[in-house]
Amino acid sequence: MRRSIVALLLAVTAPAAFTSQAFAQYPGSRPGFGQQPQTWVGLSVGFIDGMTIDDGQTASEWQFGYSTQVRASLEMAVQGDMTVGLAAGFSTAPLVYSSYDGFGECAFSCTGHADITQILGTLRGGGGLGLHGIYELEAGVTEFSNFREDFSNVQLPPNSRWDFSFAFGGGVGYGLAGMGEIFAAEEIGTVLQANNDNNNIQVNPPRIFTTRIGWRYGF
Repeated sequence: MRRSIVALLLAVTAPAAFTSQAFAQYPGSRPGFGQQPQTWVGLSVGFIDGMTIDDGQTASEWQFGYSTQVRASLEMAVQGDMTVGLAAGFSTAPLVYSSYDGFGECAFSCTGHADITQILGTLRGGGGLGLHGIYELEAGVTEFSNFREDFSNVQLPPNSRWDFSFAFGGGVGYGLAGMGEIFAAEEIGTVLQANNDNNNIQVNPPRIFTTRIGWRYGF
């Protein structure tokens, strides 16, 4: 399913990005807003694949299942259709929590949930009326917190931890005159999480794959 979505996005993005580049060379014929918006606000929903994190600091493994993220963004135009901004996303994900030492509230393995919060700086390109390609680079932090076991709702370690994260992605957007832009994109993110008390980064850091749809309004 995900491969089909990626293939569709790439198939539509390629000609749209080419058209956007062509119009950029001839500003007088470029479709778009009469005056480029200087500020954008956005709201999106991301569908996140499962991932597994081996956490050496708590001697546990977190096998996250699929989850849905709600994200809000604020962007400022820097040049043409390029913007820089800040995005904040939140999701609650199901997981299988496994303890290596067999002690604590979750001996060996149990099911539960945890909250995942992301705060990311963004660099985004692509825009205009009608169909067009978009791309985005992101960097910031991801917080894993509020781990709890499903049956008893007891808290599991850690209480909270923040890790540096970055992501890149692309997709398609459709500009609506006076109504902003709707978009769909695929993102691949990486969480650089320490695996022990010496803060050594994991050799194979976990990846976050997200399919995102949303709406932006410029003014």
